[in-house]
Amino acid sequence: MKAAHLGRVLRTVAHLRPTQIVSQLRHLFNEERRAGATLEQTPERSIERAFVPFLDAPAHAQYDGALGFELLRRKHCFRDYVDWDFEGYGPLWLFHLHQFDWARGKSVSASARAAFVEDWIEECTHGAGWSPHPISLRMLSWGKLRLTPGALMQSPKMSVRMDNALAQQAQTLSERLETRLQANHLFSNVLSCVFAGLLYKGARAD
Repeated sequence: MKAAHLGRVLRTVAHLRPTQIVSQLRHLFNEERRAGATLEQTPERSIERAFVPFLDAPAHAQYDGALGFELLRRKHCFRDYVDWDFEGYGPLWLFHLHQFDWARGKSVSASARAAFVEDWIEECTHGAGWSPHPISLRMLSWGKLRLTPGALMQSPKMSVRMDNALAQQAQTLSERLETRLQANHLFSNVLSCVFAGLLYKGARAD
């Protein structure tokens, strides 16, 4: 490392909190992109339905019903299945794919939503979807669908599997809060953890 670069690093680190330094090192070694440990017991929901309807999908995240995703004004159509590792438009576009806010759109059927959730759980055991920010937004999207009557067409077995996946993501997120970035990232992390704590009950949720 050149002396100028080392000096820049040292000047930057001097202004960071210890938790930010640890978080930066974790990010450097890609620890944020791995799934956390699964929980031993399926969480019990404390809320079964929303008291008022949630908002529709945001304008920047749309799905056309035929494996076409328009995220951040860039559209890509997958052929036979969603490639959760697609990086053709960069990491930010991929993050939005994993956040599932597009799944709240009216063009997405209840069966399609359930299929996408099931496919994500099956295929995404590591990678971009396990970065803290996509976890945060995905938990909110999945939770909103969970609480909207008729939004998901799932079997009882798949319903339990989704609860387990949400709990695993909440636990993983709580251990990887984005203290290195602070600001809106850390806010969304905390918001999602609180949301999960309200959605479920028990000591871990508390």
